Amino acid sequence: MSKLISKDDFIKLFDNYDITISDSDYSRFEAYADLLCEWNEKINLTAITDPEGISIKHFF
Repeated sequence: MSKLISKDDFIKLFDNYDITISDSDYSRFEAYADLLCEWNEKINLTAITDPEGISIKHFF
């Protein structure tokens, strides 16, 4: 399961500010979010681990 909001919603979030996110960009953000959550279980990195919070507060 993805740790980000849906690809369409993620792309629209950035598109509102004229920032283009490609499918490969989304895949990279998705991999980063998965690693963030994986490491957050081992080391307390952040309290923000929900898909919307990661998408908006960490990446946007």
